[in-house]
Amino acid sequence: MLLNFDEIPVKIEIPEGIFIINKQNILFGIALQYQELTGFLSLQEAIQNCIKQSNKFLIMIGAICSAVYYYNHIYYFFDTHSHSECTLNNPLDSSGKSILIGFADLHDLLSYLYAFYTSLQIDLDSQFEILPVCISSKDTDKDVTNQIKNYFDDQKLRNTKQKKKSTQYIKVPKFVYMKNYMQNRRKNKIFKEKELNAKRYSRKDKNYRKTEADRKKSQRDNSDTRQIERQRELAAKREVRKDTNYRKTEADRKKSQRENSDIRQIERQRELAAKREVRKDENYRRAEAESKKSQRDNSDLRQIERQRELVAKREARKNEDFNKRELAAKREKWLFQREEKKSLPL
Repeated sequence: MLLNFDEIPVKIEIPEGIFIINKQNILFGIALQYQELTGFLSLQEAIQNCIKQSNKFLIMIGAICSAVYYYNHIYYFFDTHSHSECTLNNPLDSSGKSILIGFADLHDLLSYLYAFYTSLQIDLDSQFEILPVCISSKDTDKDVTNQIKNYFDDQKLRNTKQKKKSTQYIKVPKFVYMKNYMQNRRKNKIFKEKELNAKRYSRKDKNYRKTEADRKKSQRDNSDTRQIERQRELAAKREVRKDTNYRKTEADRKKSQRENSDIRQIERQRELAAKREVRKDENYRRAEAESKKSQRDNSDLRQIERQRELVAKREARKNEDFNKRELAAKREKWLFQREEKKSLPL
């Protein structure tokens, strides 16, 4: 179970002694920035600022929390999230284990972190949090590195003894776990507001917006993704249409749109344009022609169409202008036919 930084205990008691965890102010920012954003640190800047406060700190990005310990000019990175032999995450490798790895340079540590988060399918424009911590013994107030080692050894022994009694958890894909975790975190108003502000700042960057637009376009070009999105959209619409008030509001809105002649004209133009586009396909034209022919061959359909036509004419003839135009057209047709008969040889 993943704890938030504010849920981490400040006091740990083990047989070797009592340890006090002193939490410093949390630093946050965007992991990888295309340009400087006001009020947000890059991951490199946050780590550099953190080292000034403490040589021990926790990094949380998405649902992943890892530890960094800076000692004797070496950055030691510790993480428990199923690493493969290549030190990165591999979804196909179910035997992944924890990792402790050292880096002699901050840039090497950052390069590894970017590769590691990418292997976990975490966007590098995601927001991160860093918590500097100071660990001391309540009795001696001295460096407790050796005592921490004893603590982990003790925990390993306890886990070995309790292995048969441990609770069995259902394994789920990491993206499912991360999705559920982020949904729970977004229930916190402060976290949600912080995330929205970070996204607003990120979207001020043209390169970021272009990258985001390209990513969405590539998703739309993928037929499988479109199908999944379509299914989600339909499921959401079915769910929301169960509400009587929503259905009534939607019906009123559609009715008002149909009564608006401008909207009807726009919809008609869209419909005609779509039909012209689709009729450029020869197979479609052939299928449409066969469909119309089969309809004409069906006496029942012809009868229905004839009834509709008669009803439409009766409705139209209630209009005086229509009657005048119809009479004029009939008179013109009659005159034309009479002139043709006169011109025929006897």
